[in-house]
Amino acid sequence: APSREFCTVSRPQTNTPLQALVLMNDAGYVEAAVALARVARTSESELSARIQFAFRGVTSRNANRQELELLSQVIREQQQHFQDHPNAAAEFVGGKLSPDNQADLIDLAAWSTLASVILNLDESITRE
Repeated sequence: APSREFCTVSRPQTNTPLQALVLMNDAGYVEAAVALARVARTSESELSARIQFAFRGVTSRNANRQELELLSQVIREQQQHFQDHPNAAAEFVGGKLSPDNQADLIDLAAWSTLASVILNLDESITRE
């Protein structure tokens, strides 16, 4: 931050790779991502509407078309990843894997990853 002797029009962003790692891996942030994912998954029935709900809840604006396409790609990739690795899904969201809840855990893990991406956006963690 600038000292009080000088005025500044804007402050430079100070995000670091270490901060991004903490936001992606710290237990508190993972729990926040899982909570956001639980809400987003039940908010709407259509994929793009769910993504918009989560994005708007964090950033206070709608995602533009390019952001929506990228986030849709992220959710599809994560769903495939956790489909291939169901134990990783259970470990990520802190659940027990069973045939009854496997699909739910995979979906929750994928949405939690997407929520983590949204929570880790520059505009989510930096006040300007």
